[in-house]
Amino acid sequence: NFITLYKSVVDEYYNTGSESNYNSWKASLNHLENFSGGTILSNNLTLDYIKKYRAYLLNAKSTRNSKVDKKLAKNTASSYFKNFIAVLKIAYKQNLIEKNLAEDAEYIKEEETHREYLTEEEISLLWQTEIKIEKVKYMAIFSALSGLRFVDINNLNWENIFQDKHQGYYISLREEKTKSIKNHPISNTAYNILKTQKTDVGLIFGGIKYSQITRPISEWIIKSGIKKKISFHNFRHSYATLQLANGTDIYTVSKLLGHKNVSTTQIYTKVMDKSKIEAANRI
Repeated sequence: NFITLYKSVVDEYYNTGSESNYNSWKASLNHLENFSGGTILSNNLTLDYIKKYRAYLLNAKSTRNSKVDKKLAKNTASSYFKNFIAVLKIAYKQNLIEKNLAEDAEYIKEEETHREYLTEEEISLLWQTEIKIEKVKYMAIFSALSGLRFVDINNLNWENIFQDKHQGYYISLREEKTKSIKNHPISNTAYNILKTQKTDVGLIFGGIKYSQITRPISEWIIKSGIKKKISFHNFRHSYATLQLANGTDIYTVSKLLGHKNVSTTQIYTKVMDKSKIEAANRI
């Protein structure tokens, strides 16, 4: 049963991945179970079956909130289909299916989304605005100053913070998403935010779930008067966009964000295209 294999992959994310990653995989499993009725024998997996599941996802309703009858966003459908393809590859490697069906599967192309960011002035305004959970403010502003994801900030440990005369302050970081290790430089301002926490060993922030920060951030943004839809991840977007705006080249920004390919970073150049801005102001 292919569903059994899929469940084992989801369980692995529960044990080793971030909460948001696990929730995404769990939701994708729900859709596959809805489509298949709970069982898919490996010898019934065909290219035609995969095409029908792809079509199902493009028209499916979201299962995350049963109170709201809402169609799956195309990018969410794309993400769930990628999960399905990833498990197909595992099935082929484990000789559960005879043919590498993933090779011929047509992915669902993602729609380009607008990546909202905060300006330096807005970040400064937020710094001066009160928030229900003070720790969340420090974590969010630290993300805007370092470009780190929530999961990496939440797992940040004092034993990973270093300083020397050549590099200044830096974090020896194993990225949760890519599992790669790197030295990640941070500014004195970013380091000073770490020092505001009443910790000196072990986890610097820690002990908070992503689900606990969404409402405080939303209320904080509204209270500040900023008219943008901002989640925690937008603070990382702000770091990338403001680096480009302040003249950092795209290759360096790509390395700072931990992107494997520069093409991933190029989405930020569309948000902050300096040549277009300069051209607009010539006349």
